[in-house]
Amino acid sequence: MNMQGVNFVAVDFETAGPSQMACQVGFTIVKDGEIKETITRLIQPPGNQYDRNCIRKHHITPDKTQNEPTFDVVWQDISHYFIETKIVAHNRGTDENVLLKNLEYYGIMSMGIRLPFTCTYKLLKYGLEDLCVGYHMDYSGHHDAGFDSMCCAQFYINYLSCIKPDEELIKQHQKERKNDYSSKIFSSHEKICGDVLKKDLTGADPCNPFYDRKVVITGTFSFDRRALARKLQSMGADVDSGITKKTNFVIIGDEAGPSKMEKLEKLIHDGYKIKKIFEGDLYRIFSGDFDDFVTEKEVRKDLDFSYNHFLANHIGWIDPYNIEMFWGKDFKEQRFCIYQITGNMGALGNLELCPEVQICVLSNTTIEKLKNGVKDETIQYIQDYYNGNKAMAFNFKFITEDDILSYCSENYESLDPSTKKYYDTYVHG
Repeated sequence: MNMQGVNFVAVDFETAGPSQMACQVGFTIVKDGEIKETITRLIQPPGNQYDRNCIRKHHITPDKTQNEPTFDVVWQDISHYFIETKIVAHNRGTDENVLLKNLEYYGIMSMGIRLPFTCTYKLLKYGLEDLCVGYHMDYSGHHDAGFDSMCCAQFYINYLSCIKPDEELIKQHQKERKNDYSSKIFSSHEKICGDVLKKDLTGADPCNPFYDRKVVITGTFSFDRRALARKLQSMGADVDSGITKKTNFVIIGDEAGPSKMEKLEKLIHDGYKIKKIFEGDLYRIFSGDFDDFVTEKEVRKDLDFSYNHFLANHIGWIDPYNIEMFWGKDFKEQRFCIYQITGNMGALGNLELCPEVQICVLSNTTIEKLKNGVKDETIQYIQDYYNGNKAMAFNFKFITEDDILSYCSENYESLDPSTKKYYDTYVHG
C-alpha cells in the first residue's frame, strides 16, 4: 500500500483509579505512514489520589505526579494533536472513555475529536503484548502510555501494509504465559462457571445493590475472581458470564475483556443505564455503603442525546445515492433547495423518522443549540423516537447542513446546473 497521506495519532492513557482520571497520556504522531514522534506527559489526577491496583499495573505513584499539571492544563498543550485528526487506539473503548471522562470532569467541550477511534485490537484480534511478540517487538515497556501508543501506531501501520503477526509465536507465548504459575493475571483470570451462576436469594440482604440484579465480572482483581463471584452470589446477585441489555452491573478489573468492554460501551451509547463498578467501589459496597450504587432491576433504554452523542455518530459528507434521510428542522427559509440538492444526488428524503432511515440531517442551528446543552425539537424528536422503540439499536448516523454546503462549495464546478442553482439560491437567497 502507498502510505503517502496516511496520517494519524495513536493514543494511550494510564489512569489513577476506578474513576478513570488520567495520570499519563502518550501519543505517537504518524505522517505518511512513518512514526515521527512519541510524546508522553504525566498528569496529576484530582487530589493526586491513586488506587493501589493501578499503581501495581503502571508503577506511577503520587510522588511522581505531585508537581505535574492537571489534565485541563495538559490538554491546552496537546489538544491540537487530537482535533480533526484520525485517532487510533488499542482497545479504543477504554481510551475514548478516559478522554471523554477527563474532558467532562474539567468542563472541556470535546469539539473536533473524531469518534469513534480506530481500534487495533478489533482489527488484529490480539492484546498488545501478544502482538508485540507476533511482530517481533519488545514489550518490556508495556503500561507506559508513550510506549503503548508507539506499539499501537506500529500495529496500525503493519495492518495497513498487510503485514500479519506471526500467530504461531503468539500461541506459543500465550501457552508459556498460561503455564507460568507466577503470572497473576492468568492464574486469577479463571473462567467463572458452574453453580456460582445460579441465583440464590436465600439469606441475602434485599437492601444491598446487588440483590436480584444481573452482574457480570470482567478482568482481574487483587483477589480471586471465583471468590468474588461467590461473594456476589451470597448477596443475591444473578452472576452472568456475558453482558446483555438486561445487565445491571459490570464489575471491571485490570485487563478487562475487550469484547465485553466494547459490548458494554455500545449498550451505554445506546442509552442502557448499566452501572460500571470498579474494585474500589466493591470495598465500599462490601462495607455497607450502598447509597451511590442503587439501581432499578429493569434496565430501561433511556438515551440522553448530548453533543458528545452527536460527535460519536457524525460521519460528515457521504454519497447519498439511494440512502433514506431524515431532515430535521430550523434550516433556512429556502430549505426546499437543500432538500433538492441531496435529492438530485439520489437521496430519499423524509420529514419523519421510520425504520428505513439511515442518515439524519441536522441544521447548523440545531448543532449550535446542542453544543450549549439545549435540545431543540429535532433532537428531542430523535431521542423520543429511539427510546420509544425498545427493540431498536441506535444505528442513525448524522450529517449536517455545513457538510452538504461544504461539499457543494468544494465541488462547485463539477455540480450539474440544477444543483448549482439550488446551492446558489440556498446560500445567497
